[in-house]
Amino acid sequence: MAGTTGVYWLTPTWMVASLLTGIAFAIAHHFFYQSLDQTTAPTTDDYYSVAGSHMAKQQFNTAVGTAFAFLVKASLVFAVSFAYFQTALHVAKRGRQVLTIGNMDVLLSALGNAISLGNAKFWWRQPMLFLIALIIWLIPIASVVTPATLSVGIRIPSSREVQVPDIALQSLKLVADMRRASPSSTSWNCSNSGPSLSGDAENCQISAEYTYDGPGSTVRRIAQATAAQGAILAVEAPAPNSSWTMSFSGPHLSCQPVTEVTERIFQESIANYSFGLNASGTCRNAPGYIAWSPPTCASCEINDEEVDARRVAPFTQPRVSRTADVNSWVLNSWRYTDRFQSAPQSFYMFASVAPMQRYPEIMGSRACMIRDENITFTQKASKLVRSPETSMLRCDLYNATYKLDFEFINGAQTVTTQISEVDTEPVEFAHNVRGMAAESLDHTRCDMLSLRDTPFNELDCTLDTRVLQSLSYQAIMDSFTELLHGLVYIAYNAEDGENVVSNSSAPSTILVETKELNFLRNASAYLLDLTEEMYAKLGGPRKGQWQSLQEIKPSWGDSLFRGLGPASESSLDLPLSEALEQLFQNITISMMSSPLLQSDNSSAFRPAPVEVTFGMRENVYEYAQEKLWLAYGLAIGTSCAIVILGLLIIYLHGAAFEDEFSTCLRLSRGAIIDAEIREQDYNGSAPLPGYVKKMQIRFPEGSEASSVKRGTYEAVATESEQQYDQVPIPSHTSIGSVSTLADHGPVGHDTLAGQHERTALVNDHTGLVQEQVVLASSPGVVHPDD
Repeated sequence: MAGTTGVYWLTPTWMVASLLTGIAFAIAHHFFYQSLDQTTAPTTDDYYSVAGSHMAKQQFNTAVGTAFAFLVKASLVFAVSFAYFQTALHVAKRGRQVLTIGNMDVLLSALGNAISLGNAKFWWRQPMLFLIALIIWLIPIASVVTPATLSVGIRIPSSREVQVPDIALQSLKLVADMRRASPSSTSWNCSNSGPSLSGDAENCQISAEYTYDGPGSTVRRIAQATAAQGAILAVEAPAPNSSWTMSFSGPHLSCQPVTEVTERIFQESIANYSFGLNASGTCRNAPGYIAWSPPTCASCEINDEEVDARRVAPFTQPRVSRTADVNSWVLNSWRYTDRFQSAPQSFYMFASVAPMQRYPEIMGSRACMIRDENITFTQKASKLVRSPETSMLRCDLYNATYKLDFEFINGAQTVTTQISEVDTEPVEFAHNVRGMAAESLDHTRCDMLSLRDTPFNELDCTLDTRVLQSLSYQAIMDSFTELLHGLVYIAYNAEDGENVVSNSSAPSTILVETKELNFLRNASAYLLDLTEEMYAKLGGPRKGQWQSLQEIKPSWGDSLFRGLGPASESSLDLPLSEALEQLFQNITISMMSSPLLQSDNSSAFRPAPVEVTFGMRENVYEYAQEKLWLAYGLAIGTSCAIVILGLLIIYLHGAAFEDEFSTCLRLSRGAIIDAEIREQDYNGSAPLPGYVKKMQIRFPEGSEASSVKRGTYEAVATESEQQYDQVPIPSHTSIGSVSTLADHGPVGHDTLAGQHERTALVNDHTGLVQEQVVLASSPGVVHPDD
């Protein structure tokens, strides 16, 4: 049957189709990663459910990207492997070049065995094939690089300027309604005759005096909620996921221990109240908590620390009438109704469990026992208030700069606060102010606001924003001190016994979590053990009378009452002074939570919008497409060059080869080798025998290849047209047997020098031609060591 002629186009078709398929998979890989770019990276809780099994979305995306990379690599390698095979056979069959069988092993195993690339002697003469083989080995690196072009990064959301919640400190929103001090407080500032109390309204600017009457109800409500909760109230965010930073001037509370002189005066004042005729007329009511804000008196200050301390001491004797008991003492704290007193400048707090302590066995008060001791009054006063956690603090209000960082994540608020640029002088409160009067006419209207004591000749149509700010600061401060003002003590009556009494809201605030005020919620803190001397006088102990049900601790270890009472340890790890400052700061910032206390759009003092970042920092996919196409571009570019070379060789050679066993079998039938393969090496087992490796092989083409005839022997001379006699073929020769010319007698070996000769053996049973080639040494042969 005649052999196949012409080019078998299925092979180049596969080459081109595989190349295009690899390019298509690379494009698909790009679009897949592009679809994930800047999207939220899934968490471990995000998964796909398929047939009852779960696969994490992150694993799925990674697997798809890796699969695309593998398919690109497989397609390109498939295409270039075809091209390499065409090129390799072209080199093997080219002209009359003779290679060794070892060379052919290197040539055909280079794509599957990287060690073959180390045969430098052979590849030195075949640089093009070496370059192609090396590129084919490097193409899979692209499949390692490209999956890594999709990574997880952090997305910083977009931002824009937005009006965010603020505190309208330069307004009158935080204060209660300010009414005229009196009908006579109205005045006229006339251009023709100067300031006067009456005149021609047509030519005068009319103003009136107004009195501060405390914080507004909204401010009070926010202060109470913040003090109870202990945290900043939630403000209304522009979006559930947003963040911004803002700065503004606001009130800042600074608390410090009082001086030693002031502490001694305060101790004596508390002792006067506890030992004298106080509200109940007994020392059993000695207070353990006192908070007060004494009124200021600028004309009373004489720069004498002791005198000034007595003026602001916690208790003072009333001066309401001549018949008042000179031994009675009342809390020295300012009230809004005190029209003729200046607003307070400082807030004071005393906290000590010592004056309230009791000996429950004898129903005795520690304060009463100290009162009856034979020591000096100063010693009694010091002993009365002394305890490990005694605090005497003075708090003053200052103007400072707030820097707030708001962050909302799914609606959950986080606020970070920084306080800076604190003024050195405390804020001066304004009790009465002078402002625009309702009688002012339109054409004479004057937007005036100033302090009450501003001289008439300095009054003009100026709205002093410092007055607005001072009033707002005072409102926040008063809402804070209103919660804490008052006393906490133990009162006794025959029916109910002794009970803790408080006219202060301090026990309801977060401050009781401090060590200094923890006794306000821990009843056992008031109890003292009797000394041995007291036991002896008593005649026997009477324990447990004053323990509450929550305080009882049964002696049996498995009691069901254990663990039912509240915790007695403090949970706020801050000293009382810092806790007060923190609470005031939280109250101030919480004013933003109410729209009623925020600046109006129409206000001339409304703060400017701030830069708000929408969304939140989140993990997102980031796709580096330039890196993907760099890797794929190199792989696809070199693959295209190799495929084009393979197609060109097919075209020039006029034949296409497939990397299959049948191709090698057919090529071997016409191959010329220079020695016989021994029968024991027919099984092809490794390793390759050395003599076989050194055998020289040539693949003749054209008339030389067609000279092998069925059932005949024909010697073809490569360099002459000499004809040799046929050698008779023994009848016992099988399909697997081979022989050389030497096996059949002399055939003129001397005449074979420099020539190639071939014998053909015909099997008696099948008629198949079996070839054995004997190659004499001839010029141009590639030797085994080449």
